[in-house]
Amino acid sequence: MQTMPRPKKPIEIYVIYGCPYCKAAVRILRHMRVPFQAINLGDKAKLAHELAAATGSSSVPKVFVHGNFIGGYTELAQMASSGQLESMLNAYR
Repeated sequence: MQTMPRPKKPIEIYVIYGCPYCKAAVRILRHMRVPFQAINLGDKAKLAHELAAATGSSSVPKVFVHGNFIGGYTELAQMASSGQLESMLNAYR
């Protein structure tokens, strides 16, 4: 798991607008009613490159919980359905 600087909101999600997996990930977070910040990588090539190097993945979305990289849509969906995401969020409250 890659660690980034502690964000202002518990979840940061890096997206490219129009990406169906990004939209689905945002829907999960909205459904759970957790505060998150969505950052569009569409016009931030340098940041996208840095994130790809740090995470080992060039795909989006990229989801960070309390600064820890958890993966993309698939990992987020699995963690949300298993309750693991809720546990991670509660650990920092």
